[in-house]
Amino acid sequence: MKKSENLAEKRLLEEGYDGVVIFNNFSYDTALVGVTNTHRAVYNYDLMLEFLVSKEGFSDYTEASEWIDYNTLGSLPSFGGRSPIILYPKLYDEQAALECTLDMGYEEGAVYIIPELDSAFLGLSHSGAAVYDLELSEEILQGISNSNFYTENAPPIFMKTL
Repeated sequence: MKKSENLAEKRLLEEGYDGVVIFNNFSYDTALVGVTNTHRAVYNYDLMLEFLVSKEGFSDYTEASEWIDYNTLGSLPSFGGRSPIILYPKLYDEQAALECTLDMGYEEGAVYIIPELDSAFLGLSHSGAAVYDLELSEEILQGISNSNFYTENAPPIFMKTL
């Protein structure tokens, strides 16, 4: 299989993000949805599935899901603290953060959520952290960053949408 040009890397460079760690085995070009305020790439899981089925010839979503779950998620520790983040998006636009976490199988209180930022909530990361739209979060709570929140659970992630 011929490797195509990594459009995800090209998009990041055009946005001024140099040195962001991205996936190369499969580029998941159309699944790159943002960059965190700590310069980590964010990929949408659902769009990763779509990419593998529509662009890479996987037979169905089950096969693509198995590939991502075993190979892609399994490779994240090798990236260290700069690994890309996989976003499991909320199920529908108006879904509240708490409702989403419960629907995704987490018990109440297991995920650190910020109630004031419900309208900026995008979904959960592969590590169980709440993911928020950075620009919308800053409009709601000015000067916000990950360091504003101490939690024993995974701290919230703030992402700039590409």
